Amino acid sequence: MTTVVVVVVVVVVVVVVVVVVVIVVVVVLVLVVVIVVVLVIAVVVVVVVVVVVVVVVVVVVIVVVVLVLVVVIVVVLIIAAVVVVVVVVVVVVVVVVVVVVVVVVVVMIIRLFSSASSYICLRTQKAVVVTVVKVVAIEISSICCITVVIGTVALVVVVVIVVVVVVVVVVVVAVVVVVVVVGEGGGGVSSFPASLNTILALDLEFQLFF
Repeated sequence: MTTVVVVVVVVVVVVVVVVVVVIVVVVVLVLVVVIVVVLVIAVVVVVVVVVVVVVVVVVVVIVVVVLVLVVVIVVVLIIAAVVVVVVVVVVVVVVVVVVVVVVVVVVMIIRLFSSASSYICLRTQKAVVVTVVKVVAIEISSICCITVVIGTVALVVVVVIVVVVVVVVVVVVAVVVVVVVVGEGGGGVSSFPASLNTILALDLEFQLFF
């Protein structure tokens, strides 16, 4: 009887131990699974957070770069517009100044010729109006003004002709001297009077021609 009790006690103890061990193993396995799941979830969360942060950083960088480019483009456009406006203003001012200067010069020239013509015409009218009617005086005044203009143009033409003649004479004399000196270079001193006579003869013919 005692042996049976001992056996039963031992069996019960063994069963209890086995059950306890199984429970402990199950609990440990559950804890391990829970820990693994938690770790996996944590890793997934960390990865998701990192990806979100990276995406946000990339988006922010792109937005900043776009904003900087927009600001740079706007600044460049503003500078270009200011430069264009300044250039246009400078060109307009230069054109206006040139036009004003030209107008002033033309007006001064016209006033100068008008003053000279008026002075001469008034002197002529004072001498003529004493014995001639007003219509004749006006006609003479017009003729006087036309005469002054024609005389001025003729004087300019004469001066130009004189200058051209002098230049042509100098050039012809220089060419003749060079041709004579080069052509008679071998004659030495004895050929100089003949060259001088030739130059004088050509100069005399040129003066007689004009």
